[in-house]
Amino acid sequence: GARLRDRVESFMQQTEGGDPMDRMSSREPIKEDAMRSAFTLRGCKKHEQEALLEASLATLPRRNGMDYKTRQRQMEGIAMGLQNRESRAAKRAKTLKANMGASPDEITKSQRELEQLKKQQQKEERAKKKRKEELRKREEEHRKEEERRARMMESPQKKLSRYYEPILQDLWNMEFQNLGGTNPFRMVIDKDNCAQMGVPDYCTVIEKPMNLTWIKQKAKKLEYETLEAFFNDVELLITNALKYNSDPNNDYHLAAKEMKRKYVKMKSSVVTKLLPKK
Repeated sequence: GARLRDRVESFMQQTEGGDPMDRMSSREPIKEDAMRSAFTLRGCKKHEQEALLEASLATLPRRNGMDYKTRQRQMEGIAMGLQNRESRAAKRAKTLKANMGASPDEITKSQRELEQLKKQQQKEERAKKKRKEELRKREEEHRKEEERRARMMESPQKKLSRYYEPILQDLWNMEFQNLGGTNPFRMVIDKDNCAQMGVPDYCTVIEKPMNLTWIKQKAKKLEYETLEAFFNDVELLITNALKYNSDPNNDYHLAAKEMKRKYVKMKSSVVTKLLPKK
């Protein structure tokens, strides 16, 4: 008991005026043997630690007005310092052992653990991809269902437009190389502007003018109630062009024939789709 008290007093004298909880409050290194002797309580059970601490505190004289709580805090600070030192020493020992090399069994065990971890990561990655694919499929199904419901709410004219709009768009996008990459069938020619357009006799030869611009306007307003009505307007446009430009070698005549070939092919495709399956 006297020896324990002497060692604790010696340590407190070294740290007098500072807080043992603050490792920067004392520049003088702690004596390891004195600390271990004073705090053998680190290996004791909790009730034994408390008894030893209380006995040590009771034997310490009051110095510089320190009360019981202050002395207790100092003692606990010393214990914490010891525990921290031992923890760091254990970590260094563990690192040193790893650096010195492991036994074949340990290496084999480590390799198995790494392989298991790799397999687990691969499994998680496959599960992640599967969830992502399932989410994509659900979103696609939802999109199709929304489109189906939207189509159910469409008017007959809107449903009909799904068949002729692709044809109209392809005809509109045509450009004729023999006409400088232009498409003259988009131009509006009627009795009010035929003279300005350089064809003053156009409305004399052509009784009912038609062009892609007018067809596009009617399609936008959903004025076509049947496919036949749309087909009639396109065929009228082509017939007018061939009639007014009757010379087979005329560039406009050749362009009209090229458009007719394209139109007939697309019309046949649409009609085939609409025919009842046998």
